[in-house]
Amino acid sequence: MNRSVLKAFPAAVQPECFFPSQTHMNALAGVLYAAAHRVPLAVVSGPSGAGKTALLAAAEWRVAELRAPISVLRYADPFPSPSSLLAALAQRFAAAGELRKALAQFHQRGITPLLLLDDAHRLDPATIEQVRAITDWTRGEDALLPIVLAGPPGLEDTLSLSLRQMLDVSMAIVALSVGEAIDYIGFRWRRAGLGDLVFSQAALRAVADASEGLPRNIHRICRDALRQARAAGCATVEAEWISRRPHRPPRRVRSERVVALAQAGGA
Repeated sequence: MNRSVLKAFPAAVQPECFFPSQTHMNALAGVLYAAAHRVPLAVVSGPSGAGKTALLAAAEWRVAELRAPISVLRYADPFPSPSSLLAALAQRFAAAGELRKALAQFHQRGITPLLLLDDAHRLDPATIEQVRAITDWTRGEDALLPIVLAGPPGLEDTLSLSLRQMLDVSMAIVALSVGEAIDYIGFRWRRAGLGDLVFSQAALRAVADASEGLPRNIHRICRDALRQARAAGCATVEAEWISRRPHRPPRRVRSERVVALAQAGGA
């Protein structure tokens, strides 16, 4: 067993390898609906490690694949502030000029700007108020800037009352079922082009149980098991290599400001 097998379970998000569980596909459809129909504000919630960041990345990637007339800013900042959010919006959508006017010009050209705001639970009250203000002055029959917030369950409760009143679409993703978790491992293995799956059925079930159905845990557990099996010279991963205690290290959040996709119509 060589080192290349680890590529099936990378630590980094791979939007083109989005796993189509029922709730993940429903949430993806909801994000694309919010963009296509210019919904002022939408929320995606789910437990840590369930794939919210992967979902937003997949939505961004799908927009590009479809060449939809949507210009995306996917924003995640470990220290969000009103000024940093406005700076990112201005950098992406209004390099020169006033933001509201620039957003209106996008619409005149048939292009929808879209803000995907990851880790929205990290927003402090001042930044939440900034989001509310942006939503307030960009909404209308067709919102100038649809906004999708992603965060843990209960995210809506952390928003101000006025912002909750603007909420149009709410979606939730959940942990994978045992069957979905097993299918997910096979899906990742096939997408990596690695041939026959080296996990035994008992090992697959053990991963599904130990991971609690969270993709981030599945990746960590599978990588650990593959390393142990390789060190032991085993060609097959058996249940004995599966950690029974899910470990949830603090997520490393890096600032991601802006990938513009979907150039149809000339964004």
